[in-house]
Amino acid sequence: MMNPESALMQRIRLALGRRPDVRIFRNNVAMSWAGRLLKPSRTITVTVGPGDVVLYGARPIHAGLCPGSPDLVGWRSLTVTRDHVGRRLAAFAGLEVKMPDQRPTEQQEAFLGVMAAAGGLGGVVRSEDDARRAVDGL
Repeated sequence: MMNPESALMQRIRLALGRRPDVRIFRNNVAMSWAGRLLKPSRTITVTVGPGDVVLYGARPIHAGLCPGSPDLVGWRSLTVTRDHVGRRLAAFAGLEVKMPDQRPTEQQEAFLGVMAAAGGLGGVVRSEDDARRAVDGL
């Protein structure tokens, strides 16, 4: 069963996915490890617990845009009327999905602020209607 925030994210993706001018994708920000599995050529002693894995040459792998980037990212296609007559342009959209009792982190607020200053659309959303208004720039 999905947690409430994941379920809300899915409802928002489905609602915005019905619009031909919007494309939104899940942005998972995470860190994991990669390396070579431990395959010793001689007997060694290593203590591990259930589910543990031993890696040689372990290195971190970072996924997603960056810490603080929104849960949902994508674009809204716009038509500009003067400088780019008739040309379709894509405005970056970022939606930070929060439940009513949750607040964005400082990093999330900073990302959304820089995004808005650069002309991006979005913000903190708590419902499908919030998401629609955010990508419409309202």
